[in-house]
Amino acid sequence: MNLDNNFFKKIIAAFLVIEAFSLIGFVFPVWGKVFFLVIALGAAVITFKSLEYGLFILLAELITGSKGYLLFFEFANFNLSIRIALFAVVMIAMAGQIISYAIRTKTCPLLHFFKNINFKYFLPIFLFIFWGVINAFLRHNDFSYIYQDANGWLFFALIFPVYYIYENKDDNGKKIFKEKIITLLLAASFWMAIKTFLLLFVFSHNSASIMTVVYKWVRETGVGEITRMPSGFIRIFFQSHIFAIVSFFVSLFLIVESKRVKISNFLLLATYAAITILSYSRSNWVGFAGGLIVYLVIILFLKSWTRLGRVIALGAASMVFSFIFINLLIMFPYPKSTASFSSMDIAERATQITNEAGVSSRWKLLKPLWAEIKKSAVMGSGYGTTVTYFSEDPRVLENNPTGEYTTFAFEWGWLDVWLKLGVLGLVYYLFIIAKFTIGNLHPKKLIDFFVSQESVAKLALITGLITIAIISFFSPYMNHPLGIGYLILMSLFIDKKALNN
Repeated sequence: MNLDNNFFKKIIAAFLVIEAFSLIGFVFPVWGKVFFLVIALGAAVITFKSLEYGLFILLAELITGSKGYLLFFEFANFNLSIRIALFAVVMIAMAGQIISYAIRTKTCPLLHFFKNINFKYFLPIFLFIFWGVINAFLRHNDFSYIYQDANGWLFFALIFPVYYIYENKDDNGKKIFKEKIITLLLAASFWMAIKTFLLLFVFSHNSASIMTVVYKWVRETGVGEITRMPSGFIRIFFQSHIFAIVSFFVSLFLIVESKRVKISNFLLLATYAAITILSYSRSNWVGFAGGLIVYLVIILFLKSWTRLGRVIALGAASMVFSFIFINLLIMFPYPKSTASFSSMDIAERATQITNEAGVSSRWKLLKPLWAEIKKSAVMGSGYGTTVTYFSEDPRVLENNPTGEYTTFAFEWGWLDVWLKLGVLGLVYYLFIIAKFTIGNLHPKKLIDFFVSQESVAKLALITGLITIAIISFFSPYMNHPLGIGYLILMSLFIDKKALNN
């Protein structure tokens, strides 16, 4: 699989401009609205000229933007996110092409890809989404909660432009399209790493003059969280860091199968490893470990000892390099460093599953959430269903000293799906993931993953889906545009024949 280096560089350059717009627009809100319109209108022009590149812009934002508010337009107490604007542009442009084609040819260009079994697997999801909305109104759930809760699920509609573009290409065009998606994933994850490293440097040194502004920018744009841990380490966490884990697997698998290791490729691998460490997310670490175990089991099954040795060597080397780089960044002498980092910090974080606000709040939510699920376990309770529990999150305690907190959004991702869509919705969603992962990991097919770089990339993406599915036990991803978008893109790499078995 040939990665497009020019495309990679263009993506990085585009992110540099957009991030600058975002920060300047945050400091000067009037300019924020101007930059929003510039990006939205620019994306619209590009999309109407090339739906494919409009889709790439949307996907790039999805991979790096976490909650989608890197740029937003505020009016009438409502913030229109750049993600919603880009999504609307892509959908409108696609609809325009379909209508124009239908008028000219008196046929519907959508019909031919309804035969694609990968596409068909997604269609029942819309019935469950529809039921989740109807059920919510029948139960008189709060309208604003219904809208906010169901909004993310509508990202499943991304399957229409994705498959519309993909199925209208010949075999070579499809191959190039998938190569660009892989390049986009790696480039966007690399940009995330650059941003993470810059934030780590700012907050681990005496940069008080800009720390307050940057902290508010990261928090209020919904990109992530910045926290000084008791050990003195600065935690930089983005919801989008899950894509760094996927990029790590893609890079690792491709390097293992290559004849020689390029320094640039190894540095990419180490970069993705570093930001996975810096996320300080136990959920991400568990998912990462789960994905790695799957890959190692496949190698052991095939008794490929040379490949196993390369995986262990490259994995260990990338981790060592990551630790060295993080320490060098933190210890840079100017300005004066105010943070520290060691492997003991990682061990302490990984084993601290009690007496910590985030973990404690999750466990305190579990019992009342389960009680709410049991009230309507089969049919579900619809979008916007709330649960009240006592949280130890400092942000909750700041507003309510008792810690009592009512919300419709929960950390336990798969339980959230069960609560809103019922057990049938949960089972069907898990069925799709099982088809795209376990269905492709049959022992007779494992050797086929190592016949070409495209097959290796497919195995990496399958491993990535397993990783995100595991993380979703503890965090909301598969019920969020981040996980939904990844599932749709990953489905393009799954062979139709494999799904029929």
